[in-house]
Amino acid sequence: MAAGGQDYRVRCYDSAESFLSRYDPREVACLIVDIRMGGMTGLELQGPPHRAPLSLPVVFITGHGDVPMAVNTMKKGAMDFIQKPFKEDELVNLVERMLEVARDAFSDHQQAASRDALLSKLTSREAQVLERTSPGA
Repeated sequence: MAAGGQDYRVRCYDSAESFLSRYDPREVACLIVDIRMGGMTGLELQGPPHRAPLSLPVVFITGHGDVPMAVNTMKKGAMDFIQKPFKEDELVNLVERMLEVARDAFSDHQQAASRDALLSKLTSREAQVLERTSPGA
């Protein structure tokens, strides 16, 4: 999808189950999910036990939504809830916001993984010294 000067690599899945089987958490991505899908619904995809692999930003679209449903998805961490029909430029702006959040989260995850890798290389004595010299110790 190319819009607003951006080239997006878009992947479509025929079901939530198909998405879960192919999702790669090493990619910076966002997820646009319909509330009603064959098999697992969008709401089921957002909830346990699937929530853990879905640390990426999620927006729900629906032609059959109501206020309680929207509130429920937002409480569970969705970035937005939009009703069909929607304007393409609004969706593009939302995708750009979601990808910014995804990039920040990915960067934070990479920094934490690098920090943890470095800390795991410390000797027990070095770890003690670090613990005693760190703020709040």
